[in-house]
Amino acid sequence: RSGTFAEASNTETLRTTWMRAIDDGADFVQIATWNDYSESTAIAPSERHGRVFLDLCAYYAAWFSEGVPPRITTDRIFLTHRTQPWAAPTTSGIATMQPTLGGTAVPPRDTVEALVFLTEPAVVTLTSGQHTTTVELPAGQSAVLVALDPGRPSAQIRRGSEIVASVVSPYEVVSTPFVQDLAYVAASS
Repeated sequence: RSGTFAEASNTETLRTTWMRAIDDGADFVQIATWNDYSESTAIAPSERHGRVFLDLCAYYAAWFSEGVPPRITTDRIFLTHRTQPWAAPTTSGIATMQPTLGGTAVPPRDTVEALVFLTEPAVVTLTSGQHTTTVELPAGQSAVLVALDPGRPSAQIRRGSEIVASVVSPYEVVSTPFVQDLAYVAASS
């Protein structure tokens, strides 16, 4: 309605706010928007993001409760992206929103993120259209970014010649959408 939005930066805002609560020793954490799908702030399972945001909150909630990060027992990829660049021209002619909700000045970003949880070091490859990045990562949690491009983003975790986890987004990125939709979609391995 207002024509404004606040940038979530893939899963970065979610991770940062959890770490703030953990690092500052907060007494409790309130997640105020379990199923506010109309404002794109839901963490409840949905068709557009599955259980990704809920699974990430479960990981951080365990860390918050226990005081130590949970042991990673399975290699996982959490892939997040928009289905269009934030300022893409629409074919409907409806004006695009501006990133100024609540006075925020966080610049919008057109990225695909692979948030990986690794049981041991591995090579992670993230692809979006014509952009591919491959990095060697240590065991633990790491975020890998690549520019958002038309097509279906994908990621894989490889050790030696074996692919141990992979995911292809079920959502296609388009350069000229009918209307602007700045919600992040998500998929996991």
